[in-house]
Amino acid sequence: FKWKEGLSLNWRKAKLFYGVILAATLIGLLINLLGINPMRMLLYTAVINGLIAAPLIFLIIRISSNPSVMGKHVAQKPEKTIAWLTFLVMAILSVVLVWGFVV
Repeated sequence: FKWKEGLSLNWRKAKLFYGVILAATLIGLLINLLGINPMRMLLYTAVINGLIAAPLIFLIIRISSNPSVMGKHVAQKPEKTIAWLTFLVMAILSVVLVWGFVV
């Protein structure tokens, strides 16, 4: 982002950096004041990350297999095999997770 950053700089020299720290602190304070359980939020975040992992892995496989994007660094068969197996496992586990919530 080409921001000036670092705790060694004062507020005037690194306004965006300190702004991010201030925003994160205020969000944490708001979560605490609203009585939201932070452990439950971490659990929900992990579930969301697990659900979006399979589509992201799919996109990464497609991009890494595309010679017009990757040029001579296109993914080879061993890498694609491992990636597709990872995608398959994550997709199955996502379906199982959603099924567990529904049933």
